This record gives sequence, C-alpha cells and structure tokens, in this order.
Amino acid sequence: MRETTLERWHRLEAIFHEVAGTPEEERTARLVALCEGDSDLLQEASALLHAQDEEESVTASYVPPEPGKS
Repeated sequence: MRETTLERWHRLEAIFHEVAGTPEEERTARLVALCEGDSDLLQEASALLHAQDEEESVTASYVPPEPGKS
C-alpha cells in the first residue's frame, strides 16, 4: 500500500529530525537504514539535510553590521 502525501511527509519529517543531529560520518548509514530501501525518500531526506547544512553555514559566517553603520 502506497503512503499518502501527508503520511509520507510525516515520515520524512521524522527521519529528518532523527538524523539532523547525527555526526556527518554516521549520517548516510542512518539515513539508508531509516528509509528502508525507499530511494525517493532517501533522496528527499538527504536534500533537506543538505539544505539545513547550507543554511547553518551561511548563518555561521554572517557578521552583523556595527550599530549605527549600515
């Protein structure tokens, strides 16, 4: 039986939250295990995690302007 879109989203969200805190060297193996052979789900979860990593990288490199100097 195929999951509905909402069920799939909840599953993807749960996988994302479970793996987000996983060390980089363990992440792929954990994703593969959680996605249970669903290559589309694996690709979607990987893309979300990559986007989060990119956002964190940009945020970490942000230096706010000094007050009064914009």
